[in-house]
Amino acid sequence: MRRFGITLLTLSVFVAFLCASAAVRPLVPSALAVEEHFRELFGDRSPSDEVLRTSHSRHFVNPDGSKTAYISISPMHYKGTDGKYHLYDLTPNACELPNFAWSVTDNDLNVFFPSNGKGWFKAADLEGHYLLWREKGLYYLSPGGEARLLSSPSGASALPAGTKMRYAGVYPGVTMELVNGPGAVKHSYYFGALPSYLRGVEG
Repeated sequence: MRRFGITLLTLSVFVAFLCASAAVRPLVPSALAVEEHFRELFGDRSPSDEVLRTSHSRHFVNPDGSKTAYISISPMHYKGTDGKYHLYDLTPNACELPNFAWSVTDNDLNVFFPSNGKGWFKAADLEGHYLLWREKGLYYLSPGGEARLLSSPSGASALPAGTKMRYAGVYPGVTMELVNGPGAVKHSYYFGALPSYLRGVEG
C-alpha cells in the first residue's frame, strides 16, 4: 500500500508540473493571427510571448518566467467561427461587397454600411442570421396615429470617425450616427438647431 501511495503522489506531482509548464508555454508563432491594433494595446510585447487569452484579457510570459495580464472591463476578444478568441476591431474599413462601401467584420456582429444615406445597411451574426434595413423617411406621428412624411432621406455621404459611421444631413438639420461595439451597433439621430419643418408640426 505504501508503494502504491507513493506512485500516486509522484503521478499527481508530474501532472501538475506538466500543466504548469503548458500554462506558460508561448503559442506557436505560425498560429498567431496578424492583428492590426496589437501595438496600440500591448506596446512592445511580442505575439510569440502570449500564453492565454479570454474574452476580457490577454496574458504574456515575461523573460523571468512571470506573467503579465492585460485586462479590459469591456470585452477585448470575440469567439470566431473557428472557436478561437480574436481581437475586436470596431473601426469601419473599405468594403468590397456590392452595394456596401464600409464594413466592420472583426466583431461577432458584422456590420455593412452604404456609401450614402439612401442605401441599405446590413448586420449579420457569426451564425449567418442577418438584418437588412434602410432609411425610408422622417415622419411625424399625430396623436391620432396618422403618419405624415416630413422629409425623405438625402444622399448624405458616409463619413467614418473612429468606431462611428456618420451621415451628416441625412435629413435637413439631422446627423445619423451608427456606433460599433462588441456584438452590437447603436443607431442614433442628432438634431442641430430645430429644423424649420419641425416647428409647429402639431398643426
